[in-house]
Amino acid sequence: MLKIIGVLLSSGVVMCMSLSPVLYASTVDALPNLVEKWISLSKQKGALEVEWQNEKQILEQQKRLLEAELLALTELLEKQKGSTSDVDEKREVLIAQQQSMEAAQQQLAFFIDKQFKVLRDFSSQLPPPLQLNYQQLFTALKESKNGETTNTSKLNQLVEFYQQWTEFDRRVVVQETVMAFDGETVLVEQLYLGSHLGWYVAKQSNHIGYGYVKEGQWIWLPANDIPREQLLDAIAMYRKQKTAEMVTLPLPPFGIREGS
Repeated sequence: MLKIIGVLLSSGVVMCMSLSPVLYASTVDALPNLVEKWISLSKQKGALEVEWQNEKQILEQQKRLLEAELLALTELLEKQKGSTSDVDEKREVLIAQQQSMEAAQQQLAFFIDKQFKVLRDFSSQLPPPLQLNYQQLFTALKESKNGETTNTSKLNQLVEFYQQWTEFDRRVVVQETVMAFDGETVLVEQLYLGSHLGWYVAKQSNHIGYGYVKEGQWIWLPANDIPREQLLDAIAMYRKQKTAEMVTLPLPPFGIREGS
């Protein structure tokens, strides 16, 4: 498991890696902005998770109770077939219960659709790996509109994505992928510290830079101040291809203006 130990130095983010690299920020001026952005994004994600958890429990409990009542009334109705008046009375109760269940299902469907809308509006702030997971989820739901996707299935898919997001937020992630630079496709290594900060480096060229959220969008920013060998070392240590040691990396210039 990764162990992150914070050490402030005057030149950048210090990584102390036990089993894999751990990154720490040392740029004092940039740290408050990083913390502020991290807290803001985490609060938004946390509020979404709390809301769907509370609504899910209430709606599923209502659904279970209504299903139990429907089953009990159905069994009772079978026993009362000999009495027309009793059957009519129970049938009315059964119809009322069915209507209540349909209302609960509609309520659940409204809540799920609301959560997907909020997530869709927020998806541009996710790092690319999570954006890909979201696009796969959205595509699956879109393709199943003509099928028989139930509210329960949709809710399970929503919960699964939030779990992926939470897991991504709790660890360092390294992946190999391609990025486009001036129309050229380049193979790069990307290193993420949670879902709010990342770095990239190309092994066969000089492309290197930061990744972070700016003005509601995840962006990649080229930078020449990142120590290339230290970033490659951090990735190698994460993959246990190199003995763990101290690694220093700078933070991106939070708060810069577009075009500056």
